[in-house]
Amino acid sequence: MYLTDASDAIRCKAFPTSFTKTAIKWFDSLPPRSIASFDDLAKKFLAGFSIQKDKTKHAPSLLGIKQGDQESLRSYMERFNKACLDIQNLSTEAAIMGLINGLREGPFSHSISKKHPTSFNEVQERANKYINMEENSRLGETSKTEFSYPPRDKNKKSRKKEDQPIEKPRKYHDYTPLLVSLVDVYREVCNTEKIPPPCLIKHKRGGCRTKYCEYDRIYGHSTNECYDLKNVIEKLDIEGRLDRFLASTRDEPKKRRMDEEGERAERPPRTPERHVHMINGGFAGRRISKSSYKRHLQEVYHVGEGKRSSDLPIIIFTQEDAAGIISGHDDSVVITIVLANANLHRTLVDQGSSADILFKSTFDKLGLQEKELRAYSDNLFGLGDAPIRPLGYLSLHTTYGKRTRSRTLSIEYIVVDVSSAYNTLIGRTTLNQLTVVVSTPHLCMKFPTPEGIATIKGAQKLARHCYNESLNLKDNPGGKETNTIKLERIRAREELRPQPKGETKEVQIGDAQDKVTNIGATLKGDLKELLIQFLKDNSDLFA
Repeated sequence: MYLTDASDAIRCKAFPTSFTKTAIKWFDSLPPRSIASFDDLAKKFLAGFSIQKDKTKHAPSLLGIKQGDQESLRSYMERFNKACLDIQNLSTEAAIMGLINGLREGPFSHSISKKHPTSFNEVQERANKYINMEENSRLGETSKTEFSYPPRDKNKKSRKKEDQPIEKPRKYHDYTPLLVSLVDVYREVCNTEKIPPPCLIKHKRGGCRTKYCEYDRIYGHSTNECYDLKNVIEKLDIEGRLDRFLASTRDEPKKRRMDEEGERAERPPRTPERHVHMINGGFAGRRISKSSYKRHLQEVYHVGEGKRSSDLPIIIFTQEDAAGIISGHDDSVVITIVLANANLHRTLVDQGSSADILFKSTFDKLGLQEKELRAYSDNLFGLGDAPIRPLGYLSLHTTYGKRTRSRTLSIEYIVVDVSSAYNTLIGRTTLNQLTVVVSTPHLCMKFPTPEGIATIKGAQKLARHCYNESLNLKDNPGGKETNTIKLERIRAREELRPQPKGETKEVQIGDAQDKVTNIGATLKGDLKELLIQFLKDNSDLFA
């Protein structure tokens, strides 16, 4: 039926004949004599049913797209790309973050965490490589399952063994400590060293699909937990091909055990050759994998259910520990440590921090290089109003204490490029590892060592100097992003320190030439002389 040239009355009569269910109920509910023309009917129909149209989707909706435990990477990428097409004006960064957020832990997610992509095309190219690897692996498993082997020929079997001898890796019981994780060593040497192929492992049913071994190329255990890979790496170490990854050098390759587990990361202190004080231009002030975060959360919710802690020594503080300290203070504990064979001053002891921070300016002053950094995928919070993106992290041997009463640990420092009055920040992770007890009234900390209790005293004058610098950092317009470390919830404000009004004049009020202060340049006569004399009489307070 064609109603192009029909009148409004005919069109109004014919239009409801196409209605079904909900539309009929809507039409019956219209008041009598409420439709004056067909256009009027069309407008009311659209107004009543336009809400049924699909709502506009936005970028946050991508966070709800997760890769299933049994879902292939190809299927996940297709679902994610289809969802991106429904979002208008989607930024590249938002698409990349949504994709990474939904990935299941595996080889592709590890690759993305190690090297963050800069464009979505790069993500697609890298994903295609892992899709091909995943499908080839599944194709191989399917062919093994469906293929029925003919009767074995004993002579053929013996010839095959002679032609292709398979050497099983030797099993070791003790392993040499490494500076980096096992998976990092494997990724470095898999393309440069000759590594034997993995042994055939029967398919395990019910294995954990969140753990993937890059060496065996199967699910069920992570690369760091792979015993076959540990034996392969240990053999390379005995052959002297992994010296750059060793945590300590050894004179005898067969000696691998140390007396205590806690002493593995410790080294005898060396005589420092350098001193790091003020950095010119200002100081730059979970684990990484998802599985480590999950383990940490499990430990959080099982507080009090673990094993009983070992007996700790008795540590006390006396009046002698507070000698030379101005009482009634609110100063922080600022100490000196030995880091990278240098006396590193301006080290802030922060019991509220969960990370050990090394600021970029100190990193450069110590002569370290950025190629030594490993990727750190998360942001840091608490160093200002905005989250901080770290440059990476690295392990450095750090000595606390002096002479025999000292301990040396291998600490993972997170390097950040922000301004600070401190060289480094020591968090509660290291303090707990040292079993440190901090006393802020005494401005010192103590911890046990094999030779007795070690005491490290803080520098009160330096602590106040650093705090004043933190307040003034906000006025430096030439630096990069500036953040002040908040001590006892006190924010840096310009109005906390009054500024002189008008011109000033410098006058000497002591015997030394650098003992000077400023007075108003407009003062004249007796008032000026009386003020200068008063300042000289009290020079210990004003200069």
